[in-house]
Amino acid sequence: MTRLLAPLGALMLLSGCQDGERAPLPASEDTAPAPGVVARYDGGTITVDDVDAHILALPAADRPAPGSDLEAWYSALLRGIVVERLLLERVRDGELRDGDELRQRRTAVHRQLAVQSCLLQSRPEAGEITRETIDAAYEARRASFQIPERRSTYHLYLRKDAGESLDALEERMRGIRDRILRGESFQRLARRESESESRHRQGGLGWIQRGDLPERFEQAIFGLQEGVPSEPIVTRDGVHLFMVEAVLVERQLSQEEAEPVLVEQLQAEQVSEALDEMAAMNPSPSVRIVDRETLEQYVAGDSEDAIVLFAEDHEVSLREFRQRLGRVLGEGSGARPGGEGRISNDSAWDYLTRLRRHEAAFEYCRDQGLVAEEAVARQAQAWVERAGIEQMRQQLLHDRAMADENRLELYYQSNIGQFTPPVEWRIARLRIPFDEAEAGMAMMAALEEAAADNGVGLDSLQNEFGGDVEELGWLTRQQLRMINVKLPSRVAAVDGEALIAPLRVNDVLEIYRVNGRQDPEPRPLQAVIDRVASAYLRQYTSEVYKGLEADLLERASFELYPERLEALRNVGFPSPDVTVDELDALLSGS
Repeated sequence: MTRLLAPLGALMLLSGCQDGERAPLPASEDTAPAPGVVARYDGGTITVDDVDAHILALPAADRPAPGSDLEAWYSALLRGIVVERLLLERVRDGELRDGDELRQRRTAVHRQLAVQSCLLQSRPEAGEITRETIDAAYEARRASFQIPERRSTYHLYLRKDAGESLDALEERMRGIRDRILRGESFQRLARRESESESRHRQGGLGWIQRGDLPERFEQAIFGLQEGVPSEPIVTRDGVHLFMVEAVLVERQLSQEEAEPVLVEQLQAEQVSEALDEMAAMNPSPSVRIVDRETLEQYVAGDSEDAIVLFAEDHEVSLREFRQRLGRVLGEGSGARPGGEGRISNDSAWDYLTRLRRHEAAFEYCRDQGLVAEEAVARQAQAWVERAGIEQMRQQLLHDRAMADENRLELYYQSNIGQFTPPVEWRIARLRIPFDEAEAGMAMMAALEEAAADNGVGLDSLQNEFGGDVEELGWLTRQQLRMINVKLPSRVAAVDGEALIAPLRVNDVLEIYRVNGRQDPEPRPLQAVIDRVASAYLRQYTSEVYKGLEADLLERASFELYPERLEALRNVGFPSPDVTVDELDALLSGS
C-alpha cells in the first residue's frame, strides 16, 4: 500500500503539504513556482505528474539500478524532458529541413500500423512460434548461422604534413615499430603518437573481417600473427601500422546464440504468409508498379523523381523508394542517396514487389473495415512526434558537427577508409538442380574439384552439368551477404579471378565465379562531407549532444528547483497504474 501511494505522497510533499504546514519554496525572480512544479523553462513547466508519466513509459532496463545516484538521474531526466519539448516546438514551427521526408514516412507508417491492426484482428496467431518450430528451423538453417573469422585490430597513423617526406615519415614509423617489438605497448604508443581519431580508443578499430577495409590493409591484417605489428604501409597521405591482438576463427553459432535472430525470421515469415493471403483476397487492387526492366533503368539513371509505385491515393518516387530500401538494408547499403555502391537489382525488385503486396493488403483491410482507425491515428500521431523530435535532434547535432570544419578534416584524414567506396567484386553464378541421389553427390564432388581449378569457367561447367548461368554484376560485401551469408568471407578470400566452392541451397547447387575486384580510391572530403559528419557524430554523439543540450537549456532559461528534486528522489519511483477494483481493495485494507 505504501509503495502504491508513493506518487500521491510525492504530490503532497512537492506541494508543500507536510504535517499540516507549508514547506518553504525556492525564491524566483518573478513568483514562486506553482505546487507540484519541479522545473521551469521559457514556455512551460515540468510537474511531478510529467515525471511520473515519463518514468512509467520507460522500459525497466532504462531505469536506474538500485544504489544509483537518483539525484543525478532525475536531473538528467528533467533536462531530457525539456529538450524534447523544445525540439518538438521547433518541429511544429517548421524548422525541420526534411519535413517532406517525414510526411512521406508518416504515410508509410500509417499504412504499416493499419496492416498491423488488421493482422491483430484477423490473424492473431501470426507471429506465434512454438519450440518445435524453432528446433526444426535451426537444424534446417544451421549453415546460415556461421560467423566469419574476425580480428581485433589496432591502428597507428602518422599524417604527412606539407613539405614532409614520406620516406622520413616511414622511417619514423619503423622506429615506432621497433619500439613495439622491444616490448613497448602498441596501445600506449597509439594514444601518444597516432594522428588518427582511433587514438582516443588506444588505436582500437574493433573486430575486423574480410571486406571491411581496402585490400591492401586487409592483406596486411589477415597475414599478421597476434601481437606482431605489421610493416609500415605508406599511402599518399601518411603511414599506417596495424597490430592484431586476438583472432576469432570462423565458427558455427549454437542454437541458443542463433535463437533471437531465428525467432525474428520465423515471425517475419508467418506475417509474410498472412500478408500474401490478405493481398490475394483483394481481387482488383489499385496498386501498380513499374516492371523490372523499367526499375533497373530508373536506378541506373538516378531518375529520382520517377514514380515506381502507383496507388489510388498514394505514390512512391524512386527517391522515397531508395530511402525506404536504405532503412531496410541499413547504414552503408548504398541504397540511400549519397551512399556508396549500387542497389542490387535483385534487392530492389524484391522490395518493390513486397511494397505492392503490402499496399494490396492495406486496401483489403481498409475496405473490409478491419482497421481500428482511431487507435491507428493515435499511434501514427505519436510516431510523428517521436520521429520529428529525433529528426530535429539529428539535424541540430549535424549542424554543430558541420560548424567545426577543422575537426571534420582531422576525422576524415584519420579514418579515410570509412569514406572510400566499398570493395566490389564482379560475380557470376551457375545454379544446378540437385538431389540426394548418388549422381547428385557425385556432381557435388566434381564441382568442388572444379572450384580448385582457376582456369575452369561457368560456361564449361554448364555444358557438363546443365543449369543456368547468371551475371550478378558488381556487388559489395553486404549485397553478397543478402544472397548467401557464406559468400562474403569466401569471395573476400579469393586472390584474383577464381571459382568458389559450391553452396547447396535447398534442392539447388550454386557455384560462383569471381571475375574481378575493384578497390576504389578515397573520395575528396567535400564530396562526402555529410557522411563524414554523420560518422563523426556516431563516434562522438555524447560529447556533441552535451554541448547542444547546454545551449538549448541556456537559451530557454531552464531552472530546476533543488528542494523539490530532492523530495522527488526521496519518494522513489511511481508504480504502474492499477485498476479501480485493485485500488479499492488496497484502500479497504489500509
